[in-house]
Amino acid sequence: MDRPILTLKKPPSAPDIALAWLQATYPDLFTTPKPLAIGIHRELFTQPIPVSRNAMRRALGRWCRAPEYLSVRTPGADRYGLDGRPVGRVGPHG
Repeated sequence: MDRPILTLKKPPSAPDIALAWLQATYPDLFTTPKPLAIGIHRELFTQPIPVSRNAMRRALGRWCRAPEYLSVRTPGADRYGLDGRPVGRVGPHG
C-alpha cells in the first residue's frame, strides 16, 4: 500500500526570521554580501525589529561567519552602514 511520506518541517527559528527581515529590509546589504559597518547591530537596535535583540545578534553572527561574507572582507574594502553608504574600510585583519 502506498502511503505518503510524512515530512515535518520545523518552523523558522528567530534568527531565521531576523535574517529574512534583514534581507527584505536591506537587500543591498543582506542578499549579496558586503562588509558591514563595525557595530551595525547598534544602528539596527535604534529602530523596531521583528525579533529579540538576542535573535538579531545571532542572525548577524551567522551572516558574518558565512564563507560568502568572509570572502568580501578584504583589507581596504569599504564597510557599509544600513543606509548603504560606505562608513569605513576593512582593516588588515578583517
